[in-house]
Amino acid sequence: MPRGIPGDFNDARANLRERIKEMEERLKHYDRRDKLLADFKKWMTARKLDYGDIWWMLRQMKPTRPQGAPVKTKKPLQPAKRRANGFTIDGKLHAPKGDPEFRHRLKEERGKLGLSSQEMGKKIGISGSSIASYEAGRYVPLEAARLKIVRFLKLPDSLGKAATDEMQSTRGG
Repeated sequence: MPRGIPGDFNDARANLRERIKEMEERLKHYDRRDKLLADFKKWMTARKLDYGDIWWMLRQMKPTRPQGAPVKTKKPLQPAKRRANGFTIDGKLHAPKGDPEFRHRLKEERGKLGLSSQEMGKKIGISGSSIASYEAGRYVPLEAARLKIVRFLKLPDSLGKAATDEMQSTRGG
């Protein structure tokens, strides 16, 4: 017996016989499949059909849901929760910060220009997420950022100034 093969010679011979039988069964199966495929091709040519026609027939046989029957789902649609004015952190609703007129005009003017917060941020040198946070009222912009925004959008320089000054005085900035 060659090295590395467990068992004795008779066991190896029996295993080989079993594998040969398995392979013969597979070959018979392949022969049957080839014969069925050849019969199917003859049937198609006798009826002047191609594979597209067969595909169409199969699609016609596919069961469809009857119209008007309700769809059963495990997760039905939930009514949309109406969000109050503000934003959530850890599931808690927080009141928006800063000047509401500044937030509203920022969002409105950015929309008129057709810019996303990311695009506008790139143009003025502020991150897009900061722009979105100012619009939502999560943060109040620092004076330099506020000036960049109002000048880019051609808004009055005084817009949002009071909120920014109040925020910077409480921070000690």
